[in-house]
Amino acid sequence: MGLAYQRLGDLDRAEQLTRRALAIHRAAGHDSGVATWLRNLGDLAMARADGIGGAGAAAYVRAAIDHYQASLDLRRAHNDPNAGESAAALAAAQARLAESEPSAPDHA
Repeated sequence: MGLAYQRLGDLDRAEQLTRRALAIHRAAGHDSGVATWLRNLGDLAMARADGIGGAGAAAYVRAAIDHYQASLDLRRAHNDPNAGESAAALAAAQARLAESEPSAPDHA
């Protein structure tokens, strides 16, 4: 349901349902499900960043990175074949953050 609300643009409702699903999977000890819902939270954070753009988006991108990293860590711990999806999402978010932050000047 959370993904449906995300596609409809209702990110608040999507996040609420995604967090509920995450809690259910955590309580059940279903790490694969936890990893999936963490990745979905990362996707929601990236969608929020897309919605506001500019410097304000960086906080959402950082949140996405945290979710993607947690998802990847769980997937790697269980040799989950979907680890590549989490790794790709993490790399994309890290690249976006790097592009949005001013780099340090080169000193020769």
